[in-house]
Amino acid sequence: MIVKVDEQSIISKGTYRAAFDGIELVQGLPHGDVYRLTFTISGGEFGGRKVNGLCGTSLRPGTKFYDWLAAINGSAPHPGAEIDMDSLMGGTCMIVVEQTERGDRTYANVDRVLPESDG
Repeated sequence: MIVKVDEQSIISKGTYRAAFDGIELVQGLPHGDVYRLTFTISGGEFGGRKVNGLCGTSLRPGTKFYDWLAAINGSAPHPGAEIDMDSLMGGTCMIVVEQTERGDRTYANVDRVLPESDG
């Protein structure tokens, strides 16, 4: 079997239309547990590429997770609502990608999630 190493560039900083792919809990980080949300960019130079973003686990107005969920859902959830995150998979939104450098590596990460109409 022959395998080929793809040439892959870092996703550039910018705003992209994307689909929500899923969420997973990441535990044991220095600042506590977080959710990792994964998105797939729709179209353009980076179409089909996946990018992740981290947010805290608190879901109340004013938190990053609340704002991101409202953008993916298309409307803000009301207090007491229970949201089935699986039902949101495939939903479209706009993501703002930033780059972070650690050592000699550069990573592209989701910094903000906006409703699709805001892009």
